[in-house]
Amino acid sequence: HNPDTDNDAIADGVDPKPLDATNDPPVIALTLTSDASSVSLVGSVTDPGEEVSQVVVDWGDGYVQTLTQGLDALDLTHGYLVTGMQTITVSATDARGATATEMFTATTTAPFAYAHFPLASTSLVNTVDPSTGGLYLSEGNTNPQTTDDRFGTGGVIRFYDDFNFVSWGLVRNFGQINLNTFSASFWIQGGSQNKHFMQQQGRLAFYWDSSNRACVTFGDRSNTGDALCTNQSQSLGDWTFITVTRAAGTTSIYVNGVFNNARAVSTPSNNLTSCDSLMFNSELSCTQLSLNGSSDRDTFSDVYLNDVRFFTQELTAQDVSSLYLERGYMP
Repeated sequence: HNPDTDNDAIADGVDPKPLDATNDPPVIALTLTSDASSVSLVGSVTDPGEEVSQVVVDWGDGYVQTLTQGLDALDLTHGYLVTGMQTITVSATDARGATATEMFTATTTAPFAYAHFPLASTSLVNTVDPSTGGLYLSEGNTNPQTTDDRFGTGGVIRFYDDFNFVSWGLVRNFGQINLNTFSASFWIQGGSQNKHFMQQQGRLAFYWDSSNRACVTFGDRSNTGDALCTNQSQSLGDWTFITVTRAAGTTSIYVNGVFNNARAVSTPSNNLTSCDSLMFNSELSCTQLSLNGSSDRDTFSDVYLNDVRFFTQELTAQDVSSLYLERGYMP
């Protein structure tokens, strides 16, 4: 016979406190270290009288990790896709339901995105020398037109075509995008059917098709005809978050943080250009800084782009969701 004197559902023979029904919470003993793009937590989560049943780590960017094993020797690392103050919450629960929570903070300054263009008015410097890289606003006004971003706070550049002006963005010396493995994410409002709103000329193009579906293709769209598009039309008047990922020959597209479509999309084995510029609202040649005639004007549309990011890796579905909810955005 092995009694339970304190009625805590633990037999006296294995109860470290056979006369005390109190259940102490788990002990979280973790140390945080960080660099410009990632955070590590090293240490242990233990309990003085019970087994720890699970530990939940909320990394603060939408990614939540649940652990049930190896809790006495943890070594966790998480990379961030955005800059700023990151708040990490660690919660532990033991076998009898006692809980403990610890919070940690860290600041990331250089996330995994290898390029980020807010495309807000403060990010444009019209006098930048386009031959040295940077964003160049061509054929526009010195005081660019702007609209509200998805938070309603204003400042997003309008790329446009009207009677007096056209405007487009050109980032020279951006570097050739690796078409085998990459990801791109961006917010978009407006645009026109069958016109590029972002491209690396002759290598990669993003556009709305004739049904207002967001599409991506490789090489020259007019020659290959092989594109991946969203499964349904999008409202061009609303801010929409589009993410495209590519790895192992498969291209995937997400809309507003949710997976939408995927399939193998071919990359032409030849006829890819050597263009290393990134272009917004433009179907012009790779380094073109002025119009060559009225036909050039037909390639422009009215479009807003915000928080354009490129990555050298395939983002996961969780990564895409965290980008969509960046800065506490609530749809």
